[in-house]
Amino acid sequence: MAGYDLSKEEDIKEYYDNLNTEYSFQCFHENRPDGCHRLGDFLESFRKDQHEKAGKVYKDNCDYNDYGYSCMKYGNYKYLGKGCTPDRSEAYKYYEKGCINGNASACYNTGVGYLNGNLKRDTIKAATFFDKGCDVNDGECCFLLSNMLIEGTYQGVQKDMEKAFDRSLKGCELEHMPSCLNVSLMYRKGVGVTQSQELYEKYTEKVKQLKMRYR
Repeated sequence: MAGYDLSKEEDIKEYYDNLNTEYSFQCFHENRPDGCHRLGDFLESFRKDQHEKAGKVYKDNCDYNDYGYSCMKYGNYKYLGKGCTPDRSEAYKYYEKGCINGNASACYNTGVGYLNGNLKRDTIKAATFFDKGCDVNDGECCFLLSNMLIEGTYQGVQKDMEKAFDRSLKGCELEHMPSCLNVSLMYRKGVGVTQSQELYEKYTEKVKQLKMRYR
């Protein structure tokens, strides 16, 4: 932003025009998936009534470049009908592709869709996508999968306390408070892990700290 006086309308316009040119060049000439995503974000945030164009950029970047963040964004557009006709089936197709290409939020959305029946209810697929989301550092996905494994009441998802502990621990490492609560209780009871009063107290204290941080 050096060289621009953003108190002047003409400088603001020039600055935004240059951003549009830069991101368009990155996308269409350098074929950079991150540049295409930035272009979509720019059109969404700084160009009035450009949601249809932004959606097309996100869609193409997902379809041709397998860029998970763009898949997630286009899924949101189709789910909400933002600049397009809403289509939840299409939205979840893009959420699923976004997850496969490493976007944690897309994994969460896909898992919840299969769990709650926004898609055809499939608890095995829900668990699979929560597991993928946990692997790419979504604490809520770790927590939801661990609960499914603890309960063992979901069709096709067997109780597995050891994996439940592993996923809860991963969620806790991501500062997800309910996951830390699972870890502390499992240490206290010796379920899925060797019982340890010391570690129970350690993770109970972490739960308290996270509650204070996020309340």
